[in-house]
Amino acid sequence: MNIVEAKRIMEGVPRDQVGALDAALERYKRFSGIYTMDELAGELAADRVTFPHLLKFNDGMPVLSDDRCVEFMVAVSGLPAAWCAAWNEIDFMDEHADLVS
Repeated sequence: MNIVEAKRIMEGVPRDQVGALDAALERYKRFSGIYTMDELAGELAADRVTFPHLLKFNDGMPVLSDDRCVEFMVAVSGLPAAWCAAWNEIDFMDEHADLVS
């Protein structure tokens, strides 16, 4: 998915669902080991038991996958995969646009 398509999809997402998308993506970032939050250790442990097939590491570093991220987001939020993929793309571009341009 490219950023133009992601923005088009997000135009159709109800505003009250954006917070759920963001929460699901942040939960994936903790789940995959991008960062930790001690106060959510119980949620992390439960997610790692529930979704071990979505957790990949290589030499101790998280191996991220758009497909695994979207699958995780859908599972924890119940929101459509297209919305989750669009939100993931927008977040990535917001974080890394300077690096990829």
